Amino acid sequence: FVVEKEMGVKIAKKESKLGIRASSTCALSFDDIKVPKENVLGEVGHGYKISIEILNEGRIGIAAQMIGLSQGAFDYAVPYSLQRKQFGVPVGTFQGMQHQQAQAAVEIEAARLLTYNAARLKEQERPFVKEAAMAK
Repeated sequence: FVVEKEMGVKIAKKESKLGIRASSTCALSFDDIKVPKENVLGEVGHGYKISIEILNEGRIGIAAQMIGLSQGAFDYAVPYSLQRKQFGVPVGTFQGMQHQQAQAAVEIEAARLLTYNAARLKEQERPFVKEAAMAK
């Protein structure tokens, strides 16, 4: 359905989030709103199914955003680890740090491939819900 704010939609205050601040999140209330017949999209009673499908598609986008964030942090952290010194030596040269960086690189790449696979399945109109959830 399509409703206007003037029809009685109540918008709660913006949520304070740790990440993805460019996309605001707030609760919406549709209590006691009468939706005119011409504002109904799809079939009556199928709104929940449609909204869940949209959320499933959104998981792919969220996964892609988090991969970008992770890759950016990784790309910043690795050179920094070669500048930061402990015991007179760059911490990036310590074997334990190199193992952690290698593991992070593997996990970022795995997440990227999971996301690409979910997007490919969605684009091909094949089932993708499990893959989107795994990617997110």
